[in-house]
Amino acid sequence: MFVLLLLLISIVPEHVECNKLVGFANTTALSLFDDNAQRIYTKEESYYKSAADIVFNITEPKPDIYTPFIFFHQRKTGGSSLRLTMWSASKKMKITTSIICFDLDCDAYHIPQDIPFSLYAGHYQWGNQYVFNRFGPGHHRDKFSCLTSFREPVSRLISCLEYRFINLLKSNYRGCLSYVPPYELLSLIRNKTDHFGNSCLNEPFRILSGIEDEDIIDDLGVDWIASAITDSTNAVHVQPKFTMEESFVFHATLANVAKCGVMILEETQQSNNYLMKQKFPDLYAAGAFQPAGENMQDKYDTVSYTHLTLPTICSV
Repeated sequence: MFVLLLLLISIVPEHVECNKLVGFANTTALSLFDDNAQRIYTKEESYYKSAADIVFNITEPKPDIYTPFIFFHQRKTGGSSLRLTMWSASKKMKITTSIICFDLDCDAYHIPQDIPFSLYAGHYQWGNQYVFNRFGPGHHRDKFSCLTSFREPVSRLISCLEYRFINLLKSNYRGCLSYVPPYELLSLIRNKTDHFGNSCLNEPFRILSGIEDEDIIDDLGVDWIASAITDSTNAVHVQPKFTMEESFVFHATLANVAKCGVMILEETQQSNNYLMKQKFPDLYAAGAFQPAGENMQDKYDTVSYTHLTLPTICSV
């Protein structure tokens, strides 16, 4: 993922038209790897198939307060529309919910500790489920089913930057990410955070590793060489690193993802619907997840127009 970010910085000129960047965001990141793309794609597909084969053989029970369902929403992966479908489905199923922006304030980030619910959805980080142990006999932090959604990392990063920093873009760069010089784009990606201190980098590890240290999450696997960031260069040199803490983050994330169902935004509607129907039949039958299929027509051309396009002010 870090390589992808660096390539994004190095290949986007200072003054390209916004629609060129839109086009770039709508392609698979594998296209950046030239001759190695097929090898990477084959390996990725083999891992995905192995994981999917395991998931298909596990059908989760109808959510209740003793075996709740949790949607670990990674930001800018289409999860807001998914939360809406879950909220509507839960009403049909007559189960209690704790869903961000529906049952709770949109700025809530932790599972409530007062009473148990059957379904939770929001920007919860892995580990929040520890509260289940406090609800008495029959409740346990390991008794739940879960879902998360992934998106191709470059388009997710672009979407995140546009969403969080649109006012900055309008003020200084004609409202268009394409006009940000590469060295400033790197600074924006690395150093500019929202008011909660979160950057746009490495969202899967932020949500699913159980580690909340932003200094670790932002610099996973990379030692940035700041001296290379100058006005006169469009490239940035980095040095790989792999600390003990980072090793834990990677392994913990993989272990936790393996416990959940996974929806991939770029996969087809048919593929995602099949997985959801097999994994969560009760929620699926009540209508959860299905409207997300509107964004899943063809592989690598599936993110909605709203998710992908730069703001209209970018048109030149």
